[in-house]
Amino acid sequence: MEVALKTSLSRDDTDLSNRLKYYEIIKINRRLEKRGIVDINVPYNKQERLIFRAFNRLFDIYLTPKKGLLHRNFKCREVDGYGFEKLCTVNPDDHFGGHIHGATDSIVSLTYDDEGSLLGIIWVAGDLYIFEPARIHFVIFFQYVMLNKNAQPWEVLAYRNSDLKMKYITSSNGSFCSAISLGNQNNVSNLKSTRSKRQILLPPVLKNRCALRVVADYQFFKTIGNGSQAFSARYLINVIDRVNALYTTTDWGIDEDGRRLINMGFMIKEMIIHTSPTVDQPNHYNSVSNVKRSVKAVLDNFSRIQGSDKYCLVHLFTAQSFENGVLGLAYISSPELNAAGGICSVQNRDRLGVVYYNTALSSTKATHGGTVVSREADIVTAHELGHNWGATHDDMSLECSPPYGSGGSYIMNTFSVSGYDENNNHFSPCSRRLIGKVLSRKADICFEPEMSAFCGNGRVEVSTDGFAEECDVGGLISETVDKCCTSDCRLKPNAICSPKNSPCCSSDCQFLPSTHLCLHENRFQCKLSSYCTGNSGECPEPGFVEDGTSCIEDGECLNGQCLTFCERPSVNKKPCMCSREAVACLRCCRSENGTCEPYSRDPKYVLKDGTRCIHGTCSRAVCIKEVADVVSHFWNIIENLDETNFWKFVSDNLVGIIVAVVLIVWVPASVLIHKMDKVYEAAAKEESDNRIEVVGEKSIYKYILNS
Repeated sequence: MEVALKTSLSRDDTDLSNRLKYYEIIKINRRLEKRGIVDINVPYNKQERLIFRAFNRLFDIYLTPKKGLLHRNFKCREVDGYGFEKLCTVNPDDHFGGHIHGATDSIVSLTYDDEGSLLGIIWVAGDLYIFEPARIHFVIFFQYVMLNKNAQPWEVLAYRNSDLKMKYITSSNGSFCSAISLGNQNNVSNLKSTRSKRQILLPPVLKNRCALRVVADYQFFKTIGNGSQAFSARYLINVIDRVNALYTTTDWGIDEDGRRLINMGFMIKEMIIHTSPTVDQPNHYNSVSNVKRSVKAVLDNFSRIQGSDKYCLVHLFTAQSFENGVLGLAYISSPELNAAGGICSVQNRDRLGVVYYNTALSSTKATHGGTVVSREADIVTAHELGHNWGATHDDMSLECSPPYGSGGSYIMNTFSVSGYDENNNHFSPCSRRLIGKVLSRKADICFEPEMSAFCGNGRVEVSTDGFAEECDVGGLISETVDKCCTSDCRLKPNAICSPKNSPCCSSDCQFLPSTHLCLHENRFQCKLSSYCTGNSGECPEPGFVEDGTSCIEDGECLNGQCLTFCERPSVNKKPCMCSREAVACLRCCRSENGTCEPYSRDPKYVLKDGTRCIHGTCSRAVCIKEVADVVSHFWNIIENLDETNFWKFVSDNLVGIIVAVVLIVWVPASVLIHKMDKVYEAAAKEESDNRIEVVGEKSIYKYILNS
């Protein structure tokens, strides 16, 4: 079965205020930590420290190259427009995992682009922070510089999971997507989702990784990769890594042999990057055409060319824009062993030849040209891979589509996933049952064992063979380099902790006293200061500031969380952005009936200057339309030029176009006339001085060109 994913998007989608409630543009400080003298040919012998400030907090991060996401036989290929291939280099050291200093339970997945900008996520203290190059949300970097005079290519767009505005919609027939069944999707509603204590003690499956072939088409390479093979590869790896975290933390149940289906995820076995559009093949998934193709036609062609039983799944990443808001399409797996579609798909043969349907695609480009933010890309990719693993859309039962008060929608919901509600990052009981049955029957066929945890990644952990690390400072070090930790992740004699792993550990490898401040107070995040205990290397969880304390954007603290103004108990609504210009710069809230209206027309509820409003920013209680709206739309029209879009752009921006055309014609003409007048004046003066020289027309134009 194939499933398409849709999202509702406006015609000004390149304006980030349509996608994010709040964001920051930051710059980062990257430096390499000094290590001991070791064999340079040994992998993962590198550690970085990243320090920056965002959202009124300091991020002090230790990073080491991440191991396990690339297959041991990983290959990367570049393909040009004529199908000629060459091997490309992907450095595994360019993708990092790590932790925030002082937050042992933090999760970090980051990489850099060629300009030094940042891409990835940081999860800490219940908050998910997302970072990506700011420039990828503009058609070309020149446009970004036009709109931001001080812009630099390494600037980073930063936002939180709760800032995402994405909303999925239904199609005109009331269904989220169309579906074509390729195999039997057995009813599994009678399966139990609960786990007994006995089941928890059962051994896990050993084949727990779905090996992927990931393909980036030319549109993706140009738009998201900025024409860089290296950054295109790093972006793909980072997306799969973030999606992988959603899958490996899910319990899919028990297989037919009594083994637990846990820690099931992905690794990348092959990567293909198209650096030019495919020529002379108009129906090729990588061709560039002025006529929009259906998403089904693209996936069908992709399946015939790239589908293969050498891989668990094959996924296309594209920046093509499809009709009706479609962002993704996938074939659903069936638990039947001889059924086509999804993981471990069997060979299928039709009148055109052999085809494998272990495929899916996801697009980073919306129907009207806006580039989705990376968190949206994660949700789309996770959703489509969920179909490949056997999940259909969640039914409308309270169990699998609960209301907001019960955690909200799950990943495979038909209608609405924003990434903000608690359940948005989890699979529903319905999805877990469906996928569990498919994994139980098929995982042994095409899954592979993962690479185990290792000493040297900077995180204290227990490996699959039961070895428990005492410390791990990152990198492969010599015995004389670190005072506290050995090269095999054991504490040295007389050392009781390592400052690289524990914020309450001194440079002498001892616990810091209880007077040592390990975490500063942050009232914007509703957290108090925290001090070391004197008998542990860990920093205690900070206490909460008093309920009712003001926090970000006139919000209010409650139980350690910063509620928005509209979410405060005294208001009990949801924040929104009023669409009518007359009230666009008033504090607006959404009531239970879905109406977005001003909380009050009292002047004290006017938004501060610079606050985002429906089509720009507020200035003295007026929503000022930004030039970015027109310029962004203009560049999108150029990129996706067709007759319909062109005349719609003209009608929407007629006054601006007239002014622009007049200026384009009038300014050069004025300069030319002024220069010609000066030449004539000089000629007249020479004549008045009885000079015999005659200034002819050719001399005048020569003078103008040389001046």
